[in-house]
Amino acid sequence: MAGLAAQAAGHPVLLGWLDPQALFGPLLMPLVSLAVALILFEGSLTLHLSEWHEIGSVVHRLVTIGALATWAVITLATHWLLGFDWLLALLFGTLTLVTGPTVIVPMLR
Repeated sequence: MAGLAAQAAGHPVLLGWLDPQALFGPLLMPLVSLAVALILFEGSLTLHLSEWHEIGSVVHRLVTIGALATWAVITLATHWLLGFDWLLALLFGTLTLVTGPTVIVPMLR
């Protein structure tokens, strides 16, 4: 996150510090795809459908109200504190918003 924010802000020290495309070359996208697949697979192993009936309303509120509030706060903070323009702040707020079940369900346990 810090690297993303620093690169978007044009920080002279971290700008261009790490170039994944140069480091991994044509293997970058397959490695990213594999990492995403492993994260989703591990998350699906820990999900229990019987728990969804008990915590469904809580998850629904977290995904709707909580996600919108988090998105708004991150977007406003990015614009006002880091000086990003509105479009980039909206994008950053959206990218940093995590609402997947692999994150929410373990928080509820």
